[in-house]
Amino acid sequence: MTYRPHLALLASLCAASLAGGCGPSGSYRLSWTIGCARVSGVDCEVDDAKDCARAGFDAIEVRTRPAGGAESSRVLYPCFDRRRGPIAEGPDLDAGATLLFVTALDARGQGLSGPLELPAAIPEEGLVNVEVDLPLAPACADGVDNDGDGAVDLFDPQCEGEADTDEEI
Repeated sequence: MTYRPHLALLASLCAASLAGGCGPSGSYRLSWTIGCARVSGVDCEVDDAKDCARAGFDAIEVRTRPAGGAESSRVLYPCFDRRRGPIAEGPDLDAGATLLFVTALDARGQGLSGPLELPAAIPEEGLVNVEVDLPLAPACADGVDNDGDGAVDLFDPQCEGEADTDEEI
């Protein structure tokens, strides 16, 4: 899986987002891990793009909604950015209570997790740090050949349905 074509798409989507862009002057700093809650004792830190690919994640979508308001922004970030790692700074938002809805997307833009609802108190100035552990999709619905037999998800004979958590016999 290559990430270069997707990064160009992400950049154009960020520029066209309802919030006006994906610049570093955002009001939240989101960082993520993958599958820490499901796989104890395993390194779930996102250290490179391969960690994202193993989970089937291509991008992270963040939608925001101020308390009592309507959705105010939608921004996409690469699952792993070479310069920042698994960290994204959001667009400028109004100060106050805001909900972040975070979803991991596959290469087709399909949601693999979430949306996870995260409350954030957006400050008047600066950034609030928000951390999230993105859950792993079931093995038979993650877009990955988990058992290495050349068959992916429902094309794998061992998968009886998308909820199956194991592609192996």
